[in-house]
Amino acid sequence: MSTASLFEAKTHLSALIAQLEKTGEPVTITRHGKPVARLVPIDPPPQPAEILADLHRRVREQNLVYDYSDLCRPLPADAWGDLIGPDPTDHTGKTIG
Repeated sequence: MSTASLFEAKTHLSALIAQLEKTGEPVTITRHGKPVARLVPIDPPPQPAEILADLHRRVREQNLVYDYSDLCRPLPADAWGDLIGPDPTDHTGKTIG
């Protein structure tokens, strides 16, 4: 793990971040020789394929079975509850219902 003084961090922040991106190694920032902060790389967001693979794995682990025809069936009007509001296709601005 590399270190930088607070002064160095202020004057060379871009270079410290470039180093962090290149090596992935955290940078400890010190004030008067004492650690006060740490620059660390963030975890990259999961890719859609990773999310889908994880979902498939969890479905298999839990032995879940879905009837996919249920996923395509329209919801009844009472299922919408508080979401019932003005018709978005009505451009008069009046609340319908």
